[in-house]
Parts: sequence; structure tokens; C-alpha cells
Amino acid sequence: MVKLTSIFFSAALVVSVLANPLVGRGLPELQADFTTIKSQATALEARITRYPNSTGSLADARAIHTATVNLDNTIKKTTGCVAQSTAAIAGVEDFEPVIIKALRELINKKQSFVRNGSTATVKSDLTSFADNCAKLGGALVGITHPSKQQQAQAAYGRFETAFDAAIAAYS
Repeated sequence: MVKLTSIFFSAALVVSVLANPLVGRGLPELQADFTTIKSQATALEARITRYPNSTGSLADARAIHTATVNLDNTIKKTTGCVAQSTAAIAGVEDFEPVIIKALRELINKKQSFVRNGSTATVKSDLTSFADNCAKLGGALVGITHPSKQQQAQAAYGRFETAFDAAIAAYS
């Protein structure tokens, strides 16, 4: 059986080599990054939602992997670019429900991943993606004006809770 190197939220080795934070970007670039993240998260969520509960194929899993890598790369790039707290919080809150829904769908579709033998990879990918989202959350909280700290921490907390549940489901 061909082992997938990752299905969800990884490509850690390639991305760690290629991902250099881009500093000095302005608000328009940040907003464009958030739009891209939402679009990629929506595409990923749609693929996961369409993934069958009991007959998911390796090809379907690989398509999910490709969507995951695209999203993961964009999030890594954006982590070093967060510059405006209000725009950053709004951007995160815009794509947050999509990612949380995708994580819930992964929990719901676990048996299909069990059947095709890819649960260990899913867990590894989830862990990688959770780590990168934690870095994005830390960057968001770090640049946020003190008056917005609680809002930024709450947004990050919702991601953390959703990732914890998904990772626990695959543990």
C-alpha cells in the first residue's frame, strides 16, 4: 500500500525550507492573504465534506492533501505578515468558521480514513496544521493592540479547541 506522506495540513519539510516570513507588507497584502486563506479553506472543507463516509479513495485523500498543503503554505506565509490588529482579527474571524467546519467534518469522517489506512497521516497533518495555526494565533495576539487582545485570544482559543478535538479523535 502506498503510504501518503501527508493528507492534512503538512508538507512541513518543504514548507519549512521555502517559508520565509515576509515582513513589511501592508494592509492590502494582508487582506489579500486572508481572502486566499478563506478561499483555500473553503476548497478544503468542500473536499472533506464530499469525502465519503465509508468508501473514501486514496485519490480523494490525495486531493484533500493538495488542498491542505496549499492552505498550510498560505498560512505560514501570512504568519510573518500580520501587521494590523483590527484587520487581522477580522480576517481570521472570516475564515475561522470554514476551518472549524472542516475539522468537524474530519471527526465525522474518521471511519472512512480508518478504512483506507490513513489515520496516522491525518493525525500528523492535523498536528502540523495546528502548530502553524498556533504560530499564526501567537503572531495575531502579539501584534494586537491591547484593547483588542481579548478578542484576538478568543479567536485563537476557538481554533485551539477545534484542533484539540480533531487531534483527539485521531489519537
